[in-house]
Amino acid sequence: MSRRRQPDGGRRGASLAAVAVLAASVLPAPAARAADGTASYAVLSVIGDRMEVITRHAVTGTSMDRNARQELPLQDDTFDVAAVRAAGRAIRERDPGARVDLFAPRDPKLYALQDQLADSDRQAESLAASLREAVAQSGASRIVLISKYRADARVKVDEGSVGTGKLSGIGFYVDADYEAADPARRTGYVGFFAPYAYLRITLLDVATGRRLREEVTTDARPYGTERASRTTSAWDALTATQKVAALREVVEGAVQQAVTQVLAPR
Repeated sequence: MSRRRQPDGGRRGASLAAVAVLAASVLPAPAARAADGTASYAVLSVIGDRMEVITRHAVTGTSMDRNARQELPLQDDTFDVAAVRAAGRAIRERDPGARVDLFAPRDPKLYALQDQLADSDRQAESLAASLREAVAQSGASRIVLISKYRADARVKVDEGSVGTGKLSGIGFYVDADYEAADPARRTGYVGFFAPYAYLRITLLDVATGRRLREEVTTDARPYGTERASRTTSAWDALTATQKVAALREVVEGAVQQAVTQVLAPR
């Protein structure tokens, strides 16, 4: 691992602002409903109030998370809509006749409650209780709740996985200095950034509020910068438009896979 360089704060700040603006400019279409069937689901997402950019900052001799963190508030429900649509696709693939109602409540109180319960095993039940009125109007018998999950940063690379500190929800993890320790595994890239989705997918019974099944997903997809462009930050490997698209793709893929696992016969 090479010695850490100081990030270009001004340049990255401008790029972060562009990502936030682009994320807020993608307007969602109305949620779709499948043909009537015996199964009925209300799908809700409460992950899209903000994204975080986490920049690795390793400190020798301590396990404390000293990464640099920057929060980017999101002005609309772009990522919540992407998440519920992905969940809806997974449900319909499993049960084409199911009725599926999609919700992106965008309620500051729900986001705040989620933050308070981030590490609680009862997070899903508490959030579902707060959403009971909206769910009751849908007539659904099951809730699929998409919420944030916090866990150790782990980004898969050729030699395993790397990362320091904790990740939660959605955002980008940046390591400007990463290089494979084994010369035989070096690909010509130095540093990376990875859009990530650290999410909890919970299936709940509407009548009882009981949690039926749960899956967590900790997906991250690294993008690097060529060795020949050593002066270029890993963060600049994609444009702001491409970063938003990459994060949305990670969110959609993670949610669809996790919902499929939650609904799989056991």
